[in-house]
Amino acid sequence: MYRCLLNYRSKILTNWFHAGYKLFTLIDPKTPSEYLYEIYDDKVTETKLSPVNPTNPDVLTKYPLFANVNPVQVLLEPGDILFIPALYWHQVNSFCRHISVNIW
Repeated sequence: MYRCLLNYRSKILTNWFHAGYKLFTLIDPKTPSEYLYEIYDDKVTETKLSPVNPTNPDVLTKYPLFANVNPVQVLLEPGDILFIPALYWHQVNSFCRHISVNIW
C-alpha cells in the first residue's frame, strides 16, 4: 500500500481514475493548523504537510488534537473523477496498482 503525507496545496486538483482503488481523505481548509500538527510550509510552492495519518486507528494516541477534525473519506473506483478544491487538506492511500491522472 502507498500512502502520501496529509498535505495542502493552493491549487485545485482533479483526479481522473481509470484502474484500481484509492482512498482519499479530505479535510476542510478552515481546520486550525494546530489540529493537524503542521510540520512543513513552503511559501514558494504553497504546500503544507502534516505527519498525521487520518486512516491510522491509533492516530489520537500520538495526535490528540486531531479529535477536533472531521475528515471525509472518498473511495475512488475505475471511472470516478474527484475534484478537490484549492486549499483542502488531503491524503491518498493506494491499495493496489492503479492508473489515474492528476491535473493541478
